[in-house]
Amino acid sequence: MAEGYPSSYNWPTMNWQAKDLDKEWERFYQHCEFAFGGPLSKCTEKEKICNLMSFVGDKGREMYLTFQWNTIQVGTGENTQQVTVQFDRRCQKQGETFDDFVTDLKLLARGLDIEQTDKLIRNAIACKSFDERVKQRCLEKSKNLTLETAINIGRLFEATKDGMQVITGEDPNVTVHGVSTKPNRFPRRKH
Repeated sequence: MAEGYPSSYNWPTMNWQAKDLDKEWERFYQHCEFAFGGPLSKCTEKEKICNLMSFVGDKGREMYLTFQWNTIQVGTGENTQQVTVQFDRRCQKQGETFDDFVTDLKLLARGLDIEQTDKLIRNAIACKSFDERVKQRCLEKSKNLTLETAINIGRLFEATKDGMQVITGEDPNVTVHGVSTKPNRFPRRKH
């Protein structure tokens, strides 16, 4: 799986034989969040997708191959193009992580019959990200904006926002149970 980690690491796996698949999915999803937030945090998007496809197993990959992408026909005759409706309408939702938004764009773009999906995804990030600062910074880069740069901008602003929420106490995932005012028992040494 991931180089540099012992083979005994408990990687996420989806148990398709579980009696309660909803509960199993929640467990699997949480385990994946820990893996992608921990040992796999430095993976590229492509590596994350490959790892996830490995984690879901044969059954999950078979199910993925059965997904039907809704499309509409635009134009007639030789000019007919397949345009994915979901891609055109896809905007980052409030509370959705930036990486989830980009991954969904990449998956939707796979259903498009065009060669320059990177530019399409880059433009979607620049126009449809939830954070106005991401849109603004992407537009500032304009002609020099690449997909990689757009993704880095989105991640940077999301990390900054998350850090500020922790500092200001607005992060619902961080709870402070008390603050000790006792002096430190082990004073610092003077050098």
